[in-house]
Amino acid sequence: MSKQHLTDEQLLINLSKKLLRYHRHLGLDHQQFVLLNTFILYDDIEIIEDITGFKEEKIISLLEEMMKNELIDLNEDNEVDLEHLYKRLDRIEKEQMPIRDVLVQEYKKYYDQPEHNYYGLIELIPMTKGIGIRLMDGTMMSLKHVRELSKELMIFTQLTTDEDLKQMNLRFRKEKEQSAEN
Repeated sequence: MSKQHLTDEQLLINLSKKLLRYHRHLGLDHQQFVLLNTFILYDDIEIIEDITGFKEEKIISLLEEMMKNELIDLNEDNEVDLEHLYKRLDRIEKEQMPIRDVLVQEYKKYYDQPEHNYYGLIELIPMTKGIGIRLMDGTMMSLKHVRELSKELMIFTQLTTDEDLKQMNLRFRKEKEQSAEN
């Protein structure tokens, strides 16, 4: 078994775990969950029929229903797009976490892999009522996270002085200069 195969297998296991944890948040019923989880782990229709107990017509019907309800997408090979599913489940997982935890987790990942987008990199969008927050994937930040962020910003503004900001800016400038030198 090659290292790449092991990596792919681990990704499928992680996807299966995320699906188990968040299938209800995605909007799947138990039959859809069982079918989709089986699709993640197996690609032979006979094995899928054996595991789920569904006939091929039922499998097709459930898949069509999930596509119609935009719960899944198909890739260019007309297969369930597992990468898209993983990204949706990852987003659901982040929405369930407090924004502070998401930002800390993503910030650490960003510094290990700066080529990847960081959840904290956002775009402020003027709306007719207030200011919206768009994430780097083009979606709007959940209202839950916007509310948490506004509370965190209030704490920051109440506990931070202009001198604190000056010191932070100096430190960040030095860090940026040092990373540019390396």
